[in-house]
Order: sequence, then C-alpha cells, then structure tokens
Amino acid sequence: MKNLNNTDIDRYVEIYNSQGKDSAIEYITRECQTNYLAFQRKMRKTSNYVYDRCTKKFRVQINEDQFMSLDELCAPKNAMVTKHSTTNPKKDRAIYDEIIIDLMKDRLTEIAKYILFEQSSREIHIKTDRLKQDGYTLVMN
Repeated sequence: MKNLNNTDIDRYVEIYNSQGKDSAIEYITRECQTNYLAFQRKMRKTSNYVYDRCTKKFRVQINEDQFMSLDELCAPKNAMVTKHSTTNPKKDRAIYDEIIIDLMKDRLTEIAKYILFEQSSREIHIKTDRLKQDGYTLVMN
C-alpha cells in the first residue's frame, strides 16, 4: 500500500464530488494503488473531510469545539482538562451543591404530585390514575 498524502486525499474528494463515487474508487485503485476501504479508513483518521449525507458529497469538517468529544466524556475525572475552570474549588463545590439541591427539589416536587404520606395515620396515598395518565407505570414489590 502506497503512503497517502494530503494531495491524494484532496484529489479523491475533488473527483468524488464532481464525477461520483465510481470515478473516485477507480482513481484510488489505479493511481494510488490502494484498497478503497483501507483508503477510507485512513482518510477518516488523518484528514478533516467528512461525508455530508444531505448533499452526498465530502466537505471540510467545521470545528465544533462547543461540544465535548466522546473521548472527553469517557475520560477519568483527573485526566480531563476543562476549558472553563475556575481557580476557586470551594466556589465550584458550592455551585455544584446548589445544582444538586435544585435537582432534588424538582424530583421531590414531581413525586409529591402522585404520593402523599400521612404520618398521623401511618398511611401512604398513591394517585395511580394520575400516574398512568402522565405515562408512568406503578410497580410494587
């Protein structure tokens, strides 16, 4: 397999977008002496071209750094470097705690629509009709 360079990839994209897939495959096998599937894998890894399914053509990938990559999402916490880190960890912890408390309040408010605890009579009232109406299923163990 021949070492591919950027000019081969650029030429392939130009042929693919103007003349079609068959001509591009022919260019890869004849001119570059490379298997088409191997070329595609190498192109995905090394170039910044992506296939646009709407236009059925290759285009240069727009750098969308506003979203985290899959590698960043799966990385362990200590290995991850954040772009917008603050210098005060106590302030970060306080903000995080506020978010958790707000989420818990929201969850308890949602549960309170369906369940009522009466401590005086030691009874629990569950509004099963409203649960089913809102799309929940009740499972009792």
